[in-house]
Amino acid sequence: MADNEVIKLDSSEETKMEEDVKHEESESVEQSEVSKGENSQVDEIRVQIKNLPKFLGFKEFKKLLEKNLGAENVGKIRQMRDTAYVNVTTNEKAQEAIEKFNGMVVKKFTLECKMAEAAPRKGRDLPTSTENARVKTAKESVTPLADMPYEEQIQMKTKECHRLVRRMIQDFYIARVGGMKGVTSHSLLQPIVPFTSKAVYRNKCEFTVGKSLDGKTTVGFVGGRFSKNEHYVLPVEECPNLSPQTKIIVREFTQFVEESGMDTFNEFERKGTWKMLTVREMSGDLLLIVTVFPIEDEEKEQAVKKMLMERLHSLDTISRGFRVTSLYWQVQANASDEPERTLLAGSPYIYETVLGVRFRVSPDAFFQTNSAAAAILYKTIGDACQLGELKKANEGKLEEEGEGVPEKRIKIENEYVVGISFIIKTRTSTLGDENGETKKEEESGEEEKTVLLDICCGTGTIGQCIMKNVGKEREKKTCCIGVELIESAVEDAKANARDNGITENLCSYVAGKAEDTFRGLRRYVPQAFSLDSARVIGVLDPPRRGIHHKVVVGCRELKSLQRLIYVSCDPSAAIRNLTELCRPESNKFSGAPFKVETITPVDMFPMTEHFEWVISLIRQ
Repeated sequence: MADNEVIKLDSSEETKMEEDVKHEESESVEQSEVSKGENSQVDEIRVQIKNLPKFLGFKEFKKLLEKNLGAENVGKIRQMRDTAYVNVTTNEKAQEAIEKFNGMVVKKFTLECKMAEAAPRKGRDLPTSTENARVKTAKESVTPLADMPYEEQIQMKTKECHRLVRRMIQDFYIARVGGMKGVTSHSLLQPIVPFTSKAVYRNKCEFTVGKSLDGKTTVGFVGGRFSKNEHYVLPVEECPNLSPQTKIIVREFTQFVEESGMDTFNEFERKGTWKMLTVREMSGDLLLIVTVFPIEDEEKEQAVKKMLMERLHSLDTISRGFRVTSLYWQVQANASDEPERTLLAGSPYIYETVLGVRFRVSPDAFFQTNSAAAAILYKTIGDACQLGELKKANEGKLEEEGEGVPEKRIKIENEYVVGISFIIKTRTSTLGDENGETKKEEESGEEEKTVLLDICCGTGTIGQCIMKNVGKEREKKTCCIGVELIESAVEDAKANARDNGITENLCSYVAGKAEDTFRGLRRYVPQAFSLDSARVIGVLDPPRRGIHHKVVVGCRELKSLQRLIYVSCDPSAAIRNLTELCRPESNKFSGAPFKVETITPVDMFPMTEHFEWVISLIRQ
């Protein structure tokens, strides 16, 4: 496939895909599912909780789990009278669940919690032979589609997108969402935006330190069933999405662990020292976090820190094929504990550049794990905001696809995005007026101003990429207000805005809950802007599990918010939020509902089954 080709399926292929998903099984109401990430375990991990109160409802039980473990760490839940089986994301979370729930008193009932065996497989999931039950390699677990031609990967993901959209439409009908008559997956779903770069792309990895199946010290991904005392580490040498430098670091650290004379941490015995190695690699910067179990002998700890610095942060590392710019030492006994992190050497931050915008990244700050694809994602989000073609795009050359085709291809020359094309829609943007009617922007005269509301903004990446590339004609007619719950992320966002020359009167950040900030939004809008006359566009990039009900209501009640761009890395989990945003107004869901306009999938993670959705919503 050529680098500048956007893959589309013809109508016969799409029809076949629709037929393939007609017989999909409906999901149980009493199950919530977390999609597996690239570093997911080889087998599912679950715990058993017994002696539940007789009248403890499913929703109340689920809320209890999410409060103690975090909603993003809770998977399938099977509740039966006084016993429940709960899937969790990692072995560490399973141990944390046991620590918290075993002995917990709920409504005068003392709970019992322990590891449970994986659920028995059924039907087509049953292995047909003993060979099918063999141990998977890290490559097979982390990049299961690595040997599949990219065109087939796109077709498979497109088929899954159609299935999810059909499920969403079904949920909309159940919720009596208006405006759905005649809507199909074909009318909502745009062609998937591909990532055709052949380069490795993973810029962050969390490796476990332990023993392989044959007992050798290994730094890699976890395998085995924790419930059956199977805990081994799979080597990552063959993983195609990891850079050569990352693999060299893994080999060097493995040798260091062996030479240190200190054991790897054992999850069952709760003994040993070395637990994890985190590698973050961006734009020539390389940050390492070495996580250890607490060392009681302080003198021994200081000595091993010095050895680590000499091994991984010295001038001769360049000759060995890597260059560490930040080295952290992190002490953590349990997964639920707040880690104690110390900078051993180098800079406290690393830096990444996307679409010409430079970002400071803290050790634990969220950043897209594929920097090159992040440029594609942010470009797609910017287009969905309908603020006009981004400045980077204007520097490229427009080439017509052919007569009668209402699309243009723009080739973007960027330090990350070379030879990748983007589809830019040329339709005129519309928005709802006070009477619920639509109007076109005037082609002449004073253009209205725009307030970009960056919800769950993190370190400000999406909003600043849009602001920096919006084009000179709209630079002073657009402002950005970022809202983020984590204060440290807000400080990073402010620093990034300053570093990128975005003035405070055009880009400001608020630390707090989104629903609370919305109520006093007028206080944060620059003097040159007015919520009454400006066009307010929201960009919402929530965690994998989605947003809280209160944030949904906050978006609905913000009357000036006429367009909302919802970004989801787990479309299956996003359907609940979309249904809540679009369902009719009621006592529980006040404020005028939204309507899904388009859904654009973006292939952020080649060689895996995962993708992101950029969902455009407008007021009904």
